[in-house]
Amino acid sequence: MVPPGTVTRVVIRFAPQYTREADLVPGFNPFPFDSTAGPGYVWHCHILDHEDNDMMRPLRMAKP
Repeated sequence: MVPPGTVTRVVIRFAPQYTREADLVPGFNPFPFDSTAGPGYVWHCHILDHEDNDMMRPLRMAKP
């Protein structure tokens, strides 16, 4: 639950599940594809009211 009027920050790990934390390097893409090439990802919520009201946003990855 997030109270109204607050700021929520989410920390996301963009790496394969099998990648060890010690092997992650900022700016290095551990995926076998270029995540900065289109079409990108969709930031979305599985709450039906949110989906019905278009509360889904594009998330574009940028090169560092």
